[in-house]
Order: sequence, then C-alpha cells, then structure tokens
Amino acid sequence: DTTANPGDDFYRYANGGWLDKNEIPADQSRWGTFYELRKENEKKIESILKEYSSKPYPEGTNEQKIGDFYYSGMDTNTIEKLGYTPISPMLTQIDQIKNLDDLSKFMGTLQKGGSNAPLYIYVDADLKNSQVNSLYFYQGGLGMPDRDYYLDPNPKFQTYRDAYKQLINNLFTLAGFDPAKDNYADEIFNLEKELAIASMPNEQLRDPANTYNPSTYEEFKKNYSKINWDLWFQGAGFEAPENFIVSTPSYFKGLNSILGKTNINTLKNYLKWQIINGYAELLNHDFVVAHFNFYSKILNGVEQMKPRSE
Repeated sequence: DTTANPGDDFYRYANGGWLDKNEIPADQSRWGTFYELRKENEKKIESILKEYSSKPYPEGTNEQKIGDFYYSGMDTNTIEKLGYTPISPMLTQIDQIKNLDDLSKFMGTLQKGGSNAPLYIYVDADLKNSQVNSLYFYQGGLGMPDRDYYLDPNPKFQTYRDAYKQLINNLFTLAGFDPAKDNYADEIFNLEKELAIASMPNEQLRDPANTYNPSTYEEFKKNYSKINWDLWFQGAGFEAPENFIVSTPSYFKGLNSILGKTNINTLKNYLKWQIINGYAELLNHDFVVAHFNFYSKILNGVEQMKPRSE
C-alpha cells in the first residue's frame, strides 16, 4: 500500500494491498498465503481420495484402504444412523472401572487414540542431548485452550465458561445421558478447573529451564503414585523407558492430589466427557454442530462450518 508511510506503518505499507484484496473466509478463523497453499493442497488430495473411493481396487491394496477410509467419513447416511454408537464400547469400558488401578490402565489406552486426558506424552529430541530422543510427560486434560479460560475473572472468559458448561450438557444429552439427573457440567468443569490450577502458566512454559526435568521411571512412580504407572504403560501398549522428561512436575503433583481426593464416579464421568467431546466431530450432525458452535464459533469467531470433505 504505497499510500501508507513506511516510517509510520511499515506493516500496512508492505501488506496493505494483500489485506484489501483478501477477506478471511467464513469457515476460517485466520487467513494468509500459507493457508492458501494448504487449501490448494487439500483440493489435490481430495481429488485423489474421490478417485480411490469411486471405483473398486483389489482387496488389501493401499488404494482400496484409502478409498474405503474416505468413503466411511463421507457416508453421512450411515453416520446419522449410527448416532453415538461408535463410542458406546468405550463408555461401557468406563462404566466397568472400579478403582484407580482400573482408571490408570484405561487412561493409558486413551493414548492410543491421541487423547490427552489427563496428561499428554510425546517423543522429541532431548533438549540437552540432540543425539537421542526422549519421552516427555506434559500437562493436559483441559477441554478449553488453557488455564486462563478457567481462572481469568475477565467477563469474556466467564462467557466462555458458561458456554462450555452448556456444551457439556448438550453433548451428554446427545450421548444418551440425562444432565437433569446428573449435574455433569458443574462436576466436570470443577474437576477441570482443579487441573487448570495445577497447570503451569504459559509464561512459565516459555522458559525451557522450567520444562526440562529428567526423571527415572522409579522416581516418577514414587512421586506420582496415585496412578499405577505399570498398568498405565500396559494400557498404552509400550514399555516404560528407564528415563524420561517430566515437563510440568507441578502439574503431576497436582494431578496426583486430585486423583487421591476425587470420587471415582466423578473421575469416570470426566473420562466419559473426554471420549464424547474428543470424538464429537466424527459423529452425527448434531454432535458436529454442537462442537462447531463452541470451539469454532464462540472461541474463534468462525461463522461457517467447513465442507465435510475437509
């Protein structure tokens, strides 16, 4: 924008022409040249997926697997008929939990599906020895973006909290539960608020010195004993390494305390919420809309849902 004085507003001078010609699409919360590149790439991938799903390929070939997988996500008639039944087996598993040992093993199995309830793990280069990879244990388990959404007194965050509680009740209702009988919203929100209090603030997370805390497996089991870590790793499907990194030890200390004092039924309802909310986008239309209205519209200002193919 050559009408802008670069000495006063270099950003406008450099980018003004593009900003004037490119509006944020209604199904996006932000936009830029890299988003345009991703959009074009997605179109190319979609054409490949449509081709593989529109014709038969020999059983067991990559083309057949890819085509069937894409078709399963686009078969809205079947998805609508199934409702919440795809997640029913996991909800039944939670009903069978009797104690913290059972809970520990089930929380481990959640890692196979990418759930971060109530903790998150990942593998990355060791921050102090780039020649090796390390397993990192990190805080997680919140249904809203970070601790501020639970604790900040700003009225904007209170609006988010009210909407989140409504989402909890809405999705539990869609999954066949009765929020009028069991107060899921307050129960789950209050538990997540305790997890938020235990979570390390963002400004502390930015300092690598705070998040590099090596531990042996035996030390880890001793320090955070309310989770049966042997059963947790058994559920996760891999052996515990002798050493790893605890990125947020204050969170795990808080989690240990929360598990020790919280009623097992509340913990089970929390896990049910993690399943229902985590898979809502993949279930029928009512689940998808409820999830979109909170996470995309209320939290990010997105006005329009993306096409299902995306």
